[in-house]
Amino acid sequence: MRSQKSLIFNARAGHKFDNGLRLQLDVLNPFNAQTNQIEYFYVSRLPGEPWTAWRTVMFIPSNRLRSVLRWLAGSDGDHVGLAPVRHADAI
Repeated sequence: MRSQKSLIFNARAGHKFDNGLRLQLDVLNPFNAQTNQIEYFYVSRLPGEPWTAWRTVMFIPSNRLRSVLRWLAGSDGDHVGLAPVRHADAI
């Protein structure tokens, strides 16, 4: 069993200030791809169920288009004082 191919883009832009603060904008799924982040197939059987197993495809859908603007404080990538400033979901 094979799942369909998928391709999801994310974008990040930011600026690090002299005092160690960083302003960062993340745009997740900017092309609003309608696909799954992951799909997997498994066979399961709970105790007491017949030996004919359930064959199931599980999936996690991709996020809708969204942007996050945040301040980051710390040095060398430490996320001390992570504080989201704005979060907007697309319609």
